[in-house]
Amino acid sequence: MHTPHADDFGPPRSEAEVGAYARMVSLSFASDPARAVEWAHRSGPTNIRLLHEGGRPVAGLLRLPMGQHWGGRSVPMVGIAGVAVPPENRGRGYARRLMALAVRELADEGVALSTLYASTQPLYRSVGYEQAGAYCRVKMPPPRATPDHRWALCPLTEADEPEARGVYARFARGFDGTLNRGDYVWRRTLEFRERTYIGLGVREPGPAGATGPLRGYMRYSQTRGDRLADVLISDLAFDHPDAGRRLLGAMADFGTVVDSITFAAGATHPILTLNGSLWFDMELGDYWLMRVCDARAALEARGWPAGVKARLRLEVTDALVPANAGVWTLSVEGGRATLERDDAPGLPTLRANERGLASLYAGYLGAHGLALAGLIEGDAEAMALADSIFVRATPWMLDAF
Repeated sequence: MHTPHADDFGPPRSEAEVGAYARMVSLSFASDPARAVEWAHRSGPTNIRLLHEGGRPVAGLLRLPMGQHWGGRSVPMVGIAGVAVPPENRGRGYARRLMALAVRELADEGVALSTLYASTQPLYRSVGYEQAGAYCRVKMPPPRATPDHRWALCPLTEADEPEARGVYARFARGFDGTLNRGDYVWRRTLEFRERTYIGLGVREPGPAGATGPLRGYMRYSQTRGDRLADVLISDLAFDHPDAGRRLLGAMADFGTVVDSITFAAGATHPILTLNGSLWFDMELGDYWLMRVCDARAALEARGWPAGVKARLRLEVTDALVPANAGVWTLSVEGGRATLERDDAPGLPTLRANERGLASLYAGYLGAHGLALAGLIEGDAEAMALADSIFVRATPWMLDAF
């Protein structure tokens, strides 16, 4: 079997190779060829990675540097998108070789995590990715809410963008799995696939009738539905309950002209609690998968339960990243953690492969569920300790990429 060399994998070497990648994307995702070229340039050629064989590109992907919130902190993460192999090159194992080299590159760079949406799970599981959370969509009729007009509703302008990003940051960091967005994802909240989103902001009441700081916003577009129009919300965030209520009031104001309102939300999204209605449909859009690329960086960068003081022995296997494998001691105290090469055989021990480590990190399924899935092993004491450290959660994401 061919062993890839360093020059087999890397960014495009020429404008022609950017075009070759755009062709791969167009043929793989049924996109317009001209738009695929535009997308490749807008996304940044330095973020493209190509696999070469015989001096020509045979497969490619796009790296998306950003962060992901875990335990209230943003952990460095690189999203993977646009994994593409043209028809003439399929069935030769190029996609797996491409992904294996991408994972090793991220590990060499010290990137903590990588996350992606999988068109086929076996490929990405074969290089260490595993389910870590869900992307869901809510569809509901306009809510029955009475707007509090003391909280001013105003169009969002470009000048409001820094404030809006601040609101999103305060909202998102409280939910495991949400993105600390990079420019690529932010652009998709403004415009995506020929759809432009209108921004509405909520400002806190100020003294003497003046308006105060931005405390919430949504971005939406309208399309014709079966009877009236449908509203699609690309982005929704708030950092005060009254701002959330005002956004519900803005949705209620669509009641005479709109059939439905659709937005991404996890099962624990606070807008659903504020709305208080059970009349909505929640659809699983996709599971997203995550990989731990640098175990020490990942475990030491995230937040941990502030009241927990514990030590857990981890025996990790990782076929692609030997630096992650071996025996570790995870020590958690005061909301922080250290991961050291310290073999302490008296400690409760958990054994995990690279996929199990990713899902454990996310709190996905919990230790018991992961053991039933064959991804981790340990006795009852180790399982209970793991659940107290890696708090079982329902990680969710507001963005697909």
